[in-house]
Amino acid sequence: MFTRRRPHRNLTRPTTLCRKRPCRRSRIRARRPPRRRRSRRHSASRAIAGTYIAGTADGGGLYVRFDGASRYSGPDSVACPSCSPATSPQAHLDFSLTTLHSTGGGAYAATGAITAESDPAWAAQLGTDPDGAGPVGSAVSFTVSSSGDLDLNLLPMTDVLRRSSAS
Repeated sequence: MFTRRRPHRNLTRPTTLCRKRPCRRSRIRARRPPRRRRSRRHSASRAIAGTYIAGTADGGGLYVRFDGASRYSGPDSVACPSCSPATSPQAHLDFSLTTLHSTGGGAYAATGAITAESDPAWAAQLGTDPDGAGPVGSAVSFTVSSSGDLDLNLLPMTDVLRRSSAS
């Protein structure tokens, strides 16, 4: 005669009783985690994410994260007017991208708003506007060409940031 064994707990089916040998149905099956789908929302922002640097020491640099958080850093000539660009302290301008769209051919355009300034006097000197970069909340825009050149509206038209090969 068959002897009854203790019931086995199964995560996918109700508890079953096994007789002579363990039932295949009662074995605990490891559930595979659901497959993560790649978000299309960040696919364009991943294309522009990275580090962009200027060709000269006083040009600064820009870091763009895939979620749109960005930071422009440059030498703070207001904090130390007698320092050279290589030895002056760094000032930062943080902004967040709100829209990003492809303009075709691998180029992108983005807009956003300034979220923080490390030195408002330094930020007031940026750009061609009389107010400079403006206070926190002011608009920011840039374009990225297919070759990796970035034109930031806060910088003069001659200052072009190039995508770093390390990013």
